[in-house]
Amino acid sequence: MTRLIKTFGGAALTALVIAAAAPMAMADSKDDATEAQAFLSSGMTLTQAASAAETDSGGTAMSAAWEHKESGGMVFEVELAYPDGKVTTVQVDPASGTVTALADHSDDGEDDDGDD
Repeated sequence: MTRLIKTFGGAALTALVIAAAAPMAMADSKDDATEAQAFLSSGMTLTQAASAAETDSGGTAMSAAWEHKESGGMVFEVELAYPDGKVTTVQVDPASGTVTALADHSDDGEDDDGDD
């Protein structure tokens, strides 16, 4: 009987976890779809954003991503490298092509990709 209760309890817990995770997965899918639609309607590609950042800064693009702005909306963030070892991050506005400096990583000894 105790074994039956433990088995049932474990199954119930598993079902509860799955039921709780399902709405989050659906929300992520909706967020992904909304983000994809914003990207596709932005009028700019990752390649164009990287090129604009390189032209404006003189650096070489290492990575580019479609990101949420802190103030709302979406922008491209481009990480740039320079021959002297300096690394910076800029934002590229997809509507105007305006490039805005965000961060200079050359003296902090850390990257900001979260995999330290």
